[in-house]
Amino acid sequence: MSVRQSLVRANVYGEPMKPYFKDIVIDREFDSGGRSETYPIGVVGGIVPGLNVHGVVDGPRRDWQVTWDGNTLVFESGSYTAESPGTGVWSERRETWSLEADGRLRVTISTRGSSDPSRTVTLMYRRAPAG
Repeated sequence: MSVRQSLVRANVYGEPMKPYFKDIVIDREFDSGGRSETYPIGVVGGIVPGLNVHGVVDGPRRDWQVTWDGNTLVFESGSYTAESPGTGVWSERRETWSLEADGRLRVTISTRGSSDPSRTVTLMYRRAPAG
């Protein structure tokens, strides 16, 4: 896994501003191949499905957000088929990232859903040696 962040130091007019991390890019390698994902930090989003030709909601609602909670970066996402989260057919995922005192990255992933039991996994990463 490799992680990159975009640091913004100027506004759209090129004027200096207080720097902030705009987004985070996560590259992961699996036995089946690689995957790269980019997440804007501080943005809450979602998708509300439309109606199909029969007037029936066509697909689940989806929501996501990536925010800071103190020194922890929190990724949250959910999907549900009824009017509100946690109803109908639904699933939720929460991933938290924090640095340990020794510099290791702690990633805790919690998932739950209407057809899956709750599950939490904690992974520890260390920085690869330079070179």
